[in-house]
Amino acid sequence: MGYKFRSTLTIGLLYGMLFVLILAVDFFLPDDIYIFSPLMIAILSCIGIFFQYLISPLIIGWIYRIEWVDYNRLEQNDPHIAQLIQNVCQKYNFKLPKFGVIHGGTPNAFTYGWTRNSARLVITDGILELLNAEEQRAVVAHELGHIEHNDFIVMTFVSAIPVMFYTIFRLLTNSYRYRRFTSVKPSRGSSDDNKYAQYILLIKIGLAIVSYIMYIVGYFLSLFISRLREYYADEFSGKETADPNSLATALVKIAYGILQEPEKGQKTFNDKNQYVKALGIFDKNSAKNLAYSATNGSGKIDNTLLARACAWDLYQPWAKFAEITSTHPLPAKRIKQLSYMSFKEFKKPPKVDLSQAKVEFEKQMGKSALDEFFGELLIYIMPKLIFWTWLIVGGILFIANFDITTFSPLFNGYWSFMVFSLVLAGIFQLIQNAFKYKSGFKEHKIVDLIGTIKVSPIRPVPTITKGFVIGRGVPGLFWSEDVVVRDEKGIMFIDYDFGIGFINTLFGIFKAEKLKGKDVEITGWYRRNPSPYIQVHKIKLLDGSGKSFGNYKRAFWQFVGIFLIALGGILWFLL
Repeated sequence: MGYKFRSTLTIGLLYGMLFVLILAVDFFLPDDIYIFSPLMIAILSCIGIFFQYLISPLIIGWIYRIEWVDYNRLEQNDPHIAQLIQNVCQKYNFKLPKFGVIHGGTPNAFTYGWTRNSARLVITDGILELLNAEEQRAVVAHELGHIEHNDFIVMTFVSAIPVMFYTIFRLLTNSYRYRRFTSVKPSRGSSDDNKYAQYILLIKIGLAIVSYIMYIVGYFLSLFISRLREYYADEFSGKETADPNSLATALVKIAYGILQEPEKGQKTFNDKNQYVKALGIFDKNSAKNLAYSATNGSGKIDNTLLARACAWDLYQPWAKFAEITSTHPLPAKRIKQLSYMSFKEFKKPPKVDLSQAKVEFEKQMGKSALDEFFGELLIYIMPKLIFWTWLIVGGILFIANFDITTFSPLFNGYWSFMVFSLVLAGIFQLIQNAFKYKSGFKEHKIVDLIGTIKVSPIRPVPTITKGFVIGRGVPGLFWSEDVVVRDEKGIMFIDYDFGIGFINTLFGIFKAEKLKGKDVEITGWYRRNPSPYIQVHKIKLLDGSGKSFGNYKRAFWQFVGIFLIALGGILWFLL
């Protein structure tokens, strides 16, 4: 079953769900008139999403620092890219996309626009020393695939459905504010009137629950469709270049950064007047989708290192868990699919060997990592889980008129029982902190970190890593607080997230750009979720100034845990 058919089928399923829900609301609540009917709400939601669709390209062009390049210049400097774009556009009968460059060392790229005849294709300087000419063509073809497939429009319609489900959910839950009855009803206070009101209320509750479930299902289906469109663009690239292997090796270099020595004549970061050759093919809103680069001593791809990096994607349960909420498939899965395509359709042996990935996984994790996964997942969700579970249990006991004082002598009433959930949440928050923010920082090279399979969002590697800041985490975005560093063999995403958006933005505007081009020492926690990154504890400049930038997210969550325990204890004592 092809990717186009599967995505079309899933889109049809989403719209079918919406159609059934609208019919159900109109059928079961025929006399319950709102300011806006569910159908009108759906129409208004479409208008809002269409308006967002119209202005989004303008906003992207405004917030990203993009230099637009004409095709005469592109033909002079990179004729192999210009020729590919022209050939594909002529073959599929759409206009040349506007070509732009973001100047920065972080490798990334994306396309955007309204339709395939008004597309923009943006790439960064960071790929210059990572990809050869064939790989550059392969990733450009991937982006052209998104344009040819009209993914701008497709994903706009797809993203509209979960919004509509949620809008109908809110309409049902808040409808008591707007309801008015137009048909003749029994007189006020009659038993028939009360039965009718109860009937309407039960139907609304049921439909609201169904709407919210559809919203959650629709959200995950929309992400699934996005991942299918990525596979579809990969397939387009493989066919148009007749070389799926080149896209596979490009993904190895960009997603995992495993490099060969630059080929003779290949451009480097020092070619200031040149622009980019490559493209990201990653979700620009999840810039952690770049990891590190590494070669072995002979300058060849280190297959053992590649196997370890891909093993996490292929066999670590956390990877499968994280992919569910991602717009892009895991890179190793795309590489496997491209290798299969190369062999099946073009009779070419795969260039990327993942045969040792399972072996490397079992060396570090054993036959299965499910036991560790479930334990870490429990720690990951425990503070919120225990808080809400305790409240729900308390509510059930209250409804059942259970004497809470017989439950335990610690509680003298329902409120004391309820506030004790704060104490439990605080205790488990501190337990989670102990796992997430381990001490014992040791110096590591980037390749040492990426070869570690036994790592997750909860299980980190405390590390001290030195490198050179090559750009922002999200290239061209002037408030991006994250950066990317490179050492002699690697590239790593550095996550500065403080946990408070306003502080992140201030750091991005006033500090992050000043770090560019500086040698730094990063103290933090290496994680994968699913892409590799280091969560910052401290960034220290190595220019002799001794200046450093701290990140107090660990201290913040320690404070939250202690505060919840103290607050719950005080309220429990007072009650």
